[in-house]
Amino acid sequence: MKLSDKTSGPTIWFLVVAGSASTTLALVAKRILHDHPHARIVAIDSEAFNTQTRSKVVWDAPGEVLRLAPEDLGLINFSKRRALPGRVNLLLNGGQFAFDRLVRLIEKDLAHVRPDLVVTCNDTFYAQRAFLSAARKMGADTVLVQEGPFTIVRSKEAAPRPGLIPKMALAARKLGLIPPTMPYGAYGHSMVLATSQDYAGRFVAAGVAPHTIRFIGVPRFDPLLQIARSRSDPPRVIYVFQPFVAQGRVAGSAARATLAEMAKGFAIAYERMPFTLVTRPHPRSDHETFGHFEGCLTIPYSRSAGGPLDEEVAGASCSVGHYSIGLLESLMMGVPVVSMPIPIEAFTERLEGEKQLWFDEAGVPYARTADEFAELLIDALTHGVPSTTDVTAETGPMDGKATDRAAQAIAKLLKDRSDG
Repeated sequence: MKLSDKTSGPTIWFLVVAGSASTTLALVAKRILHDHPHARIVAIDSEAFNTQTRSKVVWDAPGEVLRLAPEDLGLINFSKRRALPGRVNLLLNGGQFAFDRLVRLIEKDLAHVRPDLVVTCNDTFYAQRAFLSAARKMGADTVLVQEGPFTIVRSKEAAPRPGLIPKMALAARKLGLIPPTMPYGAYGHSMVLATSQDYAGRFVAAGVAPHTIRFIGVPRFDPLLQIARSRSDPPRVIYVFQPFVAQGRVAGSAARATLAEMAKGFAIAYERMPFTLVTRPHPRSDHETFGHFEGCLTIPYSRSAGGPLDEEVAGASCSVGHYSIGLLESLMMGVPVVSMPIPIEAFTERLEGEKQLWFDEAGVPYARTADEFAELLIDALTHGVPSTTDVTAETGPMDGKATDRAAQAIAKLLKDRSDG
């Protein structure tokens, strides 16, 4: 691709992956450009390194986009014909040796876009760490913007996960065969932008230096305050699908059993009180499991056209899901929520499944059976009383200014750098 001429402003790398991270970083990039129009924005798409997802990054901001794959930086992609986790792909390429070589190649091949600053939402995957390490060797500062709510921030004293594979991985790291791991946010950033004061405390427990932490809210939630609620007749229910079977996070059999029970609950509720059902797949979820759910439905439904989730939720009488995606936004917008969790034992990483416990502990209605689900759904549609759950521990301040705070914190870092 043809690269733009170097401007008089700073060069900022944004390390982007698919999903809410790219949305968040694009919002921050646009806000930075508003105040620093001469900044050079380089969005580095490293999604292809995460060989299991096969997802595509959408970069909705100005700037140059570098879409890089493992093959572009000297790695052999061993997963072309089968799903293989990115870390295993790194191990097959040589583990720590391959990582060190990757850092050197990034430093060499991207010298023409040498950064002053790197902004990322992720720092636990080897690809992001390689880019961060290379950027630091080039003299850049780094900033982590917490991707959003329900982020897993492990304590630095957290015990290793149970099971043979985690134990083998721990042994391999101790032997120096693969790069060491550390908690989210603890990669030695110049600044960590947490969503809330609660998360700031979690970052400190993870080993992040307190003086580097600011809490800003959730940039991608800023527009929620401007979206008007609408009413529909008959009532409209949106089901936000999430089980990540294709990525290996959830066992397919357990997910399918829960989805079949939910479909039965929809039928029981519909017989007593007709409603419009809209199903919305997640971009990174597997089509097979989603298709299984729709195949279990015996009531009329339509599939979402895929517009902005927040706007679709705003027009719903009730939002249904399992955890995280869609449900928190619904609570923030005053939309009643019903949750039907996937059994925690079905998750390959227990901490991922335990995100669902937040809704239970916060008093959000949840169901285990079809009958319970039907009762809760009818109650939500009949009374329309949203949960009074306090979501600020997960979201931080909800004043529409999170993006502004992120940009201001980054601007100060850039100013201190230029003055220093």
